[in-house]
Amino acid sequence: MSYTFEIYIADGQEHFLHGPAGHIKHTHYPLSQSVLEWMELDVKPIYDITERLQTDLQQLATEKIKRLEKPIMEGLALLNSYHPYFAYLRLEWTERLKQARQQAYVNMENMLASDELIQLPKTLEKTQKQLRVLWNDVLDVDVADEPIQGKLSRFYTASSNSSPRFAFGSLQLRYALMEEGTFTEVLKVRSLLDMPDFFVRECLRRELPFRICKNCGRYFVLSRNKNAEYCERPFAIPTKTCKEIGALNQWERKKADSPALKAYTREYKRRFAWIRYGKTTEDIFYQWAELAKLNRDACLRGEITVEAFLEWLKMDM
Repeated sequence: MSYTFEIYIADGQEHFLHGPAGHIKHTHYPLSQSVLEWMELDVKPIYDITERLQTDLQQLATEKIKRLEKPIMEGLALLNSYHPYFAYLRLEWTERLKQARQQAYVNMENMLASDELIQLPKTLEKTQKQLRVLWNDVLDVDVADEPIQGKLSRFYTASSNSSPRFAFGSLQLRYALMEEGTFTEVLKVRSLLDMPDFFVRECLRRELPFRICKNCGRYFVLSRNKNAEYCERPFAIPTKTCKEIGALNQWERKKADSPALKAYTREYKRRFAWIRYGKTTEDIFYQWAELAKLNRDACLRGEITVEAFLEWLKMDM
């Protein structure tokens, strides 16, 4: 094998070491991010990509022409763009194609067999269902407020034909000192499902709490604020996160329910009507409105009391 694909956890982050010999990349993500994205990944484009890969591999196995490798590599690169776990498949198949080319594609039917790729979308869907059940029943802090180990024990000992259980496999691990200066378990990836298996174990072992974001409806880890209701993923507008959108929504709800805002709106309409009846001028009204808006916002921010703001509204300019 002329490539490396290993993963480990250090400093609260997932670390991926991957690439061909002499060209190892080191990428990292916040702990639990990759497995949550795996659980939420849209499977439809994966079906499309793997079907095209099957066709391209069959053509290569039949015609045995090197140029037919190009669409296969492009398909693997496209697959990799959907999730970092797919980088493993890209390396694995790059190695297979290299070996097939060295043998002039002769007797390489087993080497180029695409059964694993064709089964990938269904395997992914099955794993996603299992992970969603595990997160809901064990890791979701809002389902039951009790230690994770207790919930986990009941989850795997309870008999159930309807709820699928995530199955842990055998992993090839070593204990090593990594470049972050931390001794940690390092997984040598031998199959695609080794990676979610490894990170799910870590989430359970560390008893990480998760909650569904009130804005996007996706799980997020409660890493700092255990009362957080919104995640920090970008949502709709790339410059806004769910947390920022949630804060804006809470601010709007607070304003809508505020007696200061209601009183300001009533007084604004009343004084605006004075213009029509000749009791004030537009200039005087808009001077008052500008000052009233500043005092209203100060009141909503808690810088002046509601009572003081209501008294101010009664004053004539």
